[in-house]
Amino acid sequence: MTATWESLTDALFGIPDLPSAACWGRWDLFDPEREREPGQPVEDPHDRHQLAISICLHACPVVDECREWVDSLKPSKRPPGVVAGRVVTNTARQQREASLSAVQARSHCGTGPGLP
Repeated sequence: MTATWESLTDALFGIPDLPSAACWGRWDLFDPEREREPGQPVEDPHDRHQLAISICLHACPVVDECREWVDSLKPSKRPPGVVAGRVVTNTARQQREASLSAVQARSHCGTGPGLP
């Protein structure tokens, strides 16, 4: 219990206060894959994560501060879900897939590499 409590307080006290963030109050889009209720279909978070990435990259006035914060954390301490326009995951395979999704989102919105 102590280790869990210490991890939680470390995470909470390190979170920057960014009330103008575009994600404020929109946790449903940015959360990681949700737990499935018995009898419910398996959720594919791809569409809502693509929307969350787009919100971060194109509508958030504090995305740079958010990115600085998440980049300052050890990978194992980063919150899962969409943070600063990136999908944060816990496995190397998931991280590669998330990076590819972010590149596709930027390309789709007209801001990716190779686009005018």
